[in-house]
Amino acid sequence: MEQYALAGLASGFSTSLLEIVVFFLIVLVALVLWIGVSLHRARLEKRNRDSQAEAYYRQLLESRGLSESEKELVHSMAEYIRNPRERYLILQDQRMFNQVATTILENDSSLSRASISALRMSLGFTGAPTGQGPHATAELPSGAIVQLQRGSHEAVRATVHRHEKSSFRVKLDPGDHRFLAGQPVRISFRNEAGIFYFHSTVFGQTGEELELSHSEGGSRLQRRQHFRRTFLLPVTVSPRHDPEGSIKSEFRELGGNGATVLNPERRFTAEEEVELTFDPEGNGENTISLMGTIARTSEEDSLLHIRFFYMPESERDRIYRLLFNP
Repeated sequence: MEQYALAGLASGFSTSLLEIVVFFLIVLVALVLWIGVSLHRARLEKRNRDSQAEAYYRQLLESRGLSESEKELVHSMAEYIRNPRERYLILQDQRMFNQVATTILENDSSLSRASISALRMSLGFTGAPTGQGPHATAELPSGAIVQLQRGSHEAVRATVHRHEKSSFRVKLDPGDHRFLAGQPVRISFRNEAGIFYFHSTVFGQTGEELELSHSEGGSRLQRRQHFRRTFLLPVTVSPRHDPEGSIKSEFRELGGNGATVLNPERRFTAEEEVELTFDPEGNGENTISLMGTIARTSEEDSLLHIRFFYMPESERDRIYRLLFNP
C-alpha cells in the first residue's frame, strides 16, 4: 500500500515538472514571436519615417526654385549628412549648410567654391548666425566695414553695399583707389566672434563701387574681437594729466583695444592713466593720440600692457588699416 502511494506521488511530481517545462517553452516561443513582431514593426516604422523624410526633402527641394545644377549640388552636399532623415536640413538650416560646406572644401576638390556660394545665395543663407563668424562673404552683412588688402598696397576701408548671386559689391572710402579686374584681394572683417579674412578677386570697379567675387571658407585670424599684432614703432608715453612728464618709448604690440609698450626706467606702474602719441608715417601730419589705463606690467615691470578707453570706430579703423598694411 505504501509503495502504491509513493509511486502515485512520484507520478504526480513528474507530471508537474513536464508542465513547467512546457509552460516555459510556450513563454519562450511567445517572447521570440513578440521580439520578431516588434523588430518587424520597428523596421516598418523606420522605413515609413525614412520615406516621409525623403518625400519632405524632395518637396522642399522643388519648392526652392533651384536650377537643375543647383539641385545636383544639393544632392551632393546632402550625402555628407549621416542621418538620411536630416538631409532636408541642408535646405533649411544655415549652420548645417556651413558645416557641410566646410567639410566639402576640406575633402572634395570636385565641387567648386563658386557653385557653393551661388547655392548659398539661392537658399538665402546670408548674414552670419548670431555669435558666429562668417563662413563666406555672402554672410557679410550689408553695411559691414571691411578692409581690402592688395599685395603691398595700403589697406583700403570699404562698406559692404549689396550681394548678388555670383558677386557682391562694396563702396570704397573716398580717395584715389584703383583696382584692376582680375586682381586678387584679401578681405578682412571683424565682429564679436573675432577677426576673419577671405580671398577674393576683383570683377570690376565703377567709381567708388567695387565688384568682388564671393568666397567660401573664411579663415579666423584671431578669436579676440579686437585684433592685435606685433608692432615696432616709436611712441611717446605721457601721464594723462601731466604732459610734461612724457618719455620716449616703443611699441611691442598694438591692437584695436590696447597696446604693449616698453617702460623705460620702470617709470610707470599699473592702474596709471596714460596717453600714447605716435606718428605712423613719420611726417608729423597724421599723429595718433590714444588714452588708456595701464592694466598690468610684465617682465619685471619692463613692459606696460595698456587698455584703451572708448575709441571711435573711425579711429579704430585707422589702427586696423595700419596693422593690416604689410
